[in-house]
Amino acid sequence: MKKQIIIGTLLFLISLAGTATAQTISGKVTDAEAHPIDGATVILQSIDSTFVDALITDSTGCFRFNRQPAQYRLIFQHILYTTRQQEGTGSDTGTIVLSGKDYTLDEVVIKGEQPLVKVEEGKLSYDLSRLIEHKVVNNAYESLQQLPGVQEINGNLSLAGTPGLSIILNGKPTTMSYEQLVNLLKNTPASRVEKAEVMYSAPPQYHVRGAAINLILKGQGKEPMSLDDLVVMLFEEVEYVWPKLGYPPLVTPFSQYVKNVALMNVMQLVKGEERWTMIDNHTWDMILGKSGKLPGALAPEIIELAKSKGYEFTDEDPQVNYPDELDKYRKEMDDNGWEYGEDEEELFELAMHDRQYRDYKSGVAKKRFMDDLQRAQDAAMVKSGFDEETIRKYKRAKADPIIAPDKGQILWEVSVEGPSMAPFVGRNYQHDEVFCYISTPWGEYEKIFANFTGRIVEVCAQQGAVVNKGDVIAYLERTEFTA
Repeated sequence: MKKQIIIGTLLFLISLAGTATAQTISGKVTDAEAHPIDGATVILQSIDSTFVDALITDSTGCFRFNRQPAQYRLIFQHILYTTRQQEGTGSDTGTIVLSGKDYTLDEVVIKGEQPLVKVEEGKLSYDLSRLIEHKVVNNAYESLQQLPGVQEINGNLSLAGTPGLSIILNGKPTTMSYEQLVNLLKNTPASRVEKAEVMYSAPPQYHVRGAAINLILKGQGKEPMSLDDLVVMLFEEVEYVWPKLGYPPLVTPFSQYVKNVALMNVMQLVKGEERWTMIDNHTWDMILGKSGKLPGALAPEIIELAKSKGYEFTDEDPQVNYPDELDKYRKEMDDNGWEYGEDEEELFELAMHDRQYRDYKSGVAKKRFMDDLQRAQDAAMVKSGFDEETIRKYKRAKADPIIAPDKGQILWEVSVEGPSMAPFVGRNYQHDEVFCYISTPWGEYEKIFANFTGRIVEVCAQQGAVVNKGDVIAYLERTEFTA
């Protein structure tokens, strides 16, 4: 009897060991000549681009993750080599060969000092000032492009293996538009760049979803300004700018022009640079008279700045710059079946705020609001001491999972009018509404119904993701209950 117990125990332990082994992913990274690459960054993602873990290869080029999704993607990065991605399902990736980048001898200097990159709490922390030390880099924007996996595509920065990328400055998200942020980075000297933290899944405290880069800028030998200091400085700058621009009416859109110029001036002054260097085209149109005559006189320095740029002032009727477009908007209303509203107020709303109105009608505006609300709720829970995993469990505890009945590819929408995308958190579904589709291996599009009325609290499978039978597609919180 004892012998049977011992044998059974040994078999159990062996099975546990086998299970533990199966939950790891390991491999080796080398160059084209089979030399091991020390210090290569390896990022582990699930197949839907969700961040799982990251590490750095050892002196022999080897790496080992102690976790293994059923399907996964590995991203291999190194400053001297081209980024490579590889998908897999097994525990042994074998040898990964990276191709060298083309550098001149002066561009790269390897020193036996502190490493250029560290993995810290799920972040890849790059010593960006050292990374760009021997490169021709003029500003902060160009510095970001030197990070492994980062490149500019159609004017936007992207990160390999992620659908989108947010930029954070000194640990705080910005409310600037992407164009304003790019202008700021391009006007920030590379000498002020200190560190970059690359996050494939930004924590809730940053108030952004998905991948993000936190760019840390060096101080200038001054005490850091608080948010209150900057707000006071902005109000004072508005008071300074308004008369300089000829006292434009403080109504939309002219009030925004004054505020934008003041904001850009504050950014320049904080950097120790001059005012008036970041005036946008719409504000220049106002200054030059294309929107009508200003109530007051322009300051001599503004007039001189316009002349130095070769701009011409005008006193012609501003209406010639704004032809009647109502017929175009009427056609858009008719084509979409939208009501004109009492006294055609809906038509005029579209004509005055076309982008916002289209976002409202398409649901994009609601999606933004729900995303912002969810970020605020997550941030409040983080401040209360909850970590990201606890927040996720809390949401799921109140919801029911939508399970994949078969293996296949997730299609959230089947549309020829635009790209299909996953629903936003907070979107409501009726019990008889199609939740999504699964494109099965045998060529069918299987409809997945919500089966109860509820709202989305978490999306687990993105558009195009491959799921297995029994996988959770999303979590839906019931909003109506049957007796």
